Amino acid sequence: MTFIGGFLSAFSPNYPILFILRFLAAFGIGGMLPVDYTIFLEFLPTLKRGSHIVLVDAVGVIPALFVSAIVAYCFSGNNDIRWRWVLGIVSIPVGVMAVLRRHVPESPRYYLAINEVDKAQKILEEVAAANGVSLPPGR
Repeated sequence: MTFIGGFLSAFSPNYPILFILRFLAAFGIGGMLPVDYTIFLEFLPTLKRGSHIVLVDAVGVIPALFVSAIVAYCFSGNNDIRWRWVLGIVSIPVGVMAVLRRHVPESPRYYLAINEVDKAQKILEEVAAANGVSLPPGR
């Protein structure tokens, strides 16, 4: 939703359509961020959650602001800014993230809540293996 609204904004024929598409993009972000943070935090040890979420904000938000500013600067002219190009280009990373998000594992807590213990165990084992650690014994 965020990518579609953001990318289509570059092609909006008038202000009302632009407003609707930007609203769609913002609505998508509002639904995406809480879910992303929750899934990310679920896989972190309790003691590291606060510092890691700050790191995620810094790694994600700060470069995004710089890239947006650089793209806007590159596409600005003396009297106007080619805003359609800016909106189209800065939406591309969101599209890439939409594709990558397909590889994020489902929440083990969700599987436990619906009594799918084997699936939850499998995800935890895969995450532990990817991080080069072992799970505590037992289920």
